[in-house]
Amino acid sequence: PEHLKIKQIKVVPNVVQVMIPPPKHGDKPLTLTTTPVYLNTVEEENRVFCKIIAPPSLQPVTRPWQEVEVIVDIAPIDK
Repeated sequence: PEHLKIKQIKVVPNVVQVMIPPPKHGDKPLTLTTTPVYLNTVEEENRVFCKIIAPPSLQPVTRPWQEVEVIVDIAPIDK
């Protein structure tokens, strides 16, 4: 919302162990994404559980993929 600003976004856990094939020269760093967090509906501190989205070449060390908690801390915009 227009009258609010994001103070902090925290992801728990912020590290996930994965099994990957050996990297090849020139490979980009691997990243994981989550299902979306829709910020337009956040009016106060909010905790959202998201699923991890990863390419098939990445596999979790512990199965199945764990969910991550996204904590969105917001505040009013100072005028």
